[in-house]
Amino acid sequence: MPLLIDFARRTLKDKKKSSFNILLYFLGLSSFDLLYLTVSIAIYGLSSMSPWYAKNLFVHVLPMGFGLGHIGRVGSVFVTVSVTIERYFAICHPLRHFSGKKYLLVIPILSSILYNIPKFYELERQVRNSELINSHSSH
Repeated sequence: MPLLIDFARRTLKDKKKSSFNILLYFLGLSSFDLLYLTVSIAIYGLSSMSPWYAKNLFVHVLPMGFGLGHIGRVGSVFVTVSVTIERYFAICHPLRHFSGKKYLLVIPILSSILYNIPKFYELERQVRNSELINSHSSH
């Protein structure tokens, strides 16, 4: 009987830890999705609904928003892959200790930021006919 109680206690303790890890992954996933949705509204939604926004703020928001939107998209995909890897080890190898679990959220965050650094330099502001516009960088 004591062995059964000890086994149940360890199993519940591991499930709490696993639930917390899944909560962290979905928190990271929802953060990237929220970033992408917010930037998408600022770039695509507001510029088509408000002529004032399109003329005055859009040129300032687009260069930064372009990079942040891509970070949100790529980060969402990378965190989804991390959840898949974590679930694979939890289901296919439940008794084996997976030592890389602590990096499954850090790696997608850092790699999505590093991968999208060039996106911040793809657009540049130019003045044409005394009007500020965004264009693709020529270098």
